[in-house]
Amino acid sequence: MIFSEDDDALRMRWAVVCSVPDATMVDYLSDFSSWFLSEVTKVAAKLNIYARFEERAKVAMHVPVGNFDACAVAYEKIRKNWPAVMFILHILPEKNAPEYEWMRSLSAAHGFVRQGVLLENALDKFASVSQQGNNLYTVFSNVAQWVARATSKLCLDKDPANKPYDLRIGSGVVMPGNTKIDQDAIQTAVNTVLSRSAHMLPLHREESAVQITGFPTSLNEFGLAQLFPGLKVTGVIISQGKATVTFATKFLAYEACQLSSKKLDPYHTLHVESLSPEVKEQLELSVK
Repeated sequence: MIFSEDDDALRMRWAVVCSVPDATMVDYLSDFSSWFLSEVTKVAAKLNIYARFEERAKVAMHVPVGNFDACAVAYEKIRKNWPAVMFILHILPEKNAPEYEWMRSLSAAHGFVRQGVLLENALDKFASVSQQGNNLYTVFSNVAQWVARATSKLCLDKDPANKPYDLRIGSGVVMPGNTKIDQDAIQTAVNTVLSRSAHMLPLHREESAVQITGFPTSLNEFGLAQLFPGLKVTGVIISQGKATVTFATKFLAYEACQLSSKKLDPYHTLHVESLSPEVKEQLELSVK
């Protein structure tokens, strides 16, 4: 089951893996997952933390219970076929099932943030948990806080054991730490990641640059670039709650300024200001 693409740069892309005895349950579990992560998103917004999800999963996969190989294949397929996915919601068949440890190890291997939910809780939408006197707000809050911590760790952790993929610039399988790297190679690599093209203009030019504020502090350079869908970003520099974003042309910088005052979420409003006098002049003329 595959769902359509929705472009919201601040919402996390996710997938569902269902370790359940009956494949026909996947449709219901996919709907449950959307409801569950919607509730987590609402609570995260109230807590002012980053745990915001797209409305639907990119894909929902069935995996036979007790089958590690099938589970491993599912995780690998998600990584290869849906590279934008960074979160896995895994429906676990029962308490103390081996799938829990598989979820942890496979997520670490592929660089996913993960969360498990017992099948019984998914089927009744945590009704039994609520009947036991547990506050569902606390459940959603705990998940939101875990996702925020795990996402931050994935982005900021310096331990290579927690960074399964990296961008390597240079030649050879292993690069010595004292290797001098060509700055043009670095620029080309960054351009390629940000704009999917190795043929870009220099990273930072005032005529095609803007300064932005009002974005969530949890966003890194790549997250900020995604705030401008369809516009080729060639560089991002973050400093003290502000960021300079450079585009391939001054015309794209002009278009980016049209997004100023865009509401990103209930707590963040994007503000975009051109650094180019020429673009500023054109913006002033457009409002007269």
